This record gives sequence, C-alpha cells and structure tokens, in this order.
Amino acid sequence: MKKSARKQTVLAKTKRARDAEIIPFDVTRYLTNEKRVVQYLDALVEARVPVLLTTFDSAKHLKSNKAIAAYLNDAFADGTPDEILLAFFQVARARGMSRVAKAAGMSRENLSKALLPKSNPLFETIMKVARALGVQITVSVV
Repeated sequence: MKKSARKQTVLAKTKRARDAEIIPFDVTRYLTNEKRVVQYLDALVEARVPVLLTTFDSAKHLKSNKAIAAYLNDAFADGTPDEILLAFFQVARARGMSRVAKAAGMSRENLSKALLPKSNPLFETIMKVARALGVQITVSVV
C-alpha cells in the first residue's frame, strides 16, 4: 500500500472514530518515548475522552535478528516459563510458522501446540526451535 493511500485510510478511520467520539491512539508511533505516551494518555483521561486502544502484536515488530535476540533475552531474564514459550511463539510467527516448523523438523500444528502456554514441551523441542530460529540459548552468571 502506498504511503498516501495508507494516510488516507488512517484519516478515514480517524474521521469515523471521531464521529463516534473516540480518538484512535496508535501506541507504536510513541514507543520510543514512554514519557510522552503517559503524558498523552493522562491528558486524555483528565479530559474524559474515550480512547480506543488497539492490541499490540509483537510479531509485527520482530523484523531484525537484533530485535529477536533482545526480545528472547528479555523473556528469559524475567519471564515465567509460559512467557518464554509465548516469546518463542511470537518469534516463530514473525519468521513464518511453517518455515520454522520445517527447519525444526516438526509439523506446523505440533510447533504451535508446543509453544502454547501450559504445554510443557521437552527441552529438546525448545532447542530445535531455537536452532530453527537462528538463535542460541546461553547461560551467564547473575
């Protein structure tokens, strides 16, 4: 989609949302400055303006190897086992679930099931997925 067409689509959505007395808020535009996001949302809350928040899809933002490594490192640093599985799931979605499953020697369905929270996959499965994603799990002293 061309930039001008995308802008027109956003403007049309904005106009419809304003007609409904809801101001759309795209958090991804403000991710680089958390203080600005908080100030903006505080101002909207103070003015009693209804805000439409969209769900955040982390897979859309995991485009580079560096972003993927940082995302998985954060999950391992302070995440629960279910959050770590979800991080692997999101990275697999970003890379293409079918492609990752094929590289890991699994079916797409089995990969999805293995990376769901509460699934308790074998460590061998996690290692296969990590290799398929092109990442390595390392251990360091805390």
